[in-house]
Amino acid sequence: MTPPGDPLRADAGVTLVELIVALALFALIAVAGFTLLDSVLRVRERTDGRLERLAEMQRAMQILTADFEQAAPGPLAFVGDAVVFRRSGAAAEAPDVTVGYVLLGDALTRVVGDASAGAAPQTLLPGVAALEWSFYAPGSGWAPTLPLAADGLPRRPTAVALDMAVVARNGAPSGRLRRVVALPAAP
Repeated sequence: MTPPGDPLRADAGVTLVELIVALALFALIAVAGFTLLDSVLRVRERTDGRLERLAEMQRAMQILTADFEQAAPGPLAFVGDAVVFRRSGAAAEAPDVTVGYVLLGDALTRVVGDASAGAAPQTLLPGVAALEWSFYAPGSGWAPTLPLAADGLPRRPTAVALDMAVVARNGAPSGRLRRVVALPAAP
């Protein structure tokens, strides 16, 4: 028998069974931690994709709204699915510029400047399946074509609406997006 203070006591060490149990518990905790971390990273990726898509949509709608709210006096042209108009210059001495919106491929595209001068298209919102314009005129309401004056020529609407079918990208949901912009009153 060994004395109680002796370092060679039989119960002073760790048995192989205790070591295996400890390693098994550590492995279970590590697997649970890895699974939790993987789950959090996947949710973060999906959320980042949705936030990026939302930011794309907000930027596109902000530019579109700014252009239409600064539309210069005069008519709008509507051909097929393209809307073209003149936008007032940024400064009082700046000239008006032609702005157009059209669906090119699967993207809402903005064209600034005259096509004859080589205006470069600017992709505002990729992932657009379809778009529809509608125009509001007092007395006749919303219509898919420009309102007509008594002489049969197109007259300026008081508001423009854009409806888009947006395709899912980066984990973001798909759906319809609508923007209504009131045009400035003609002088």
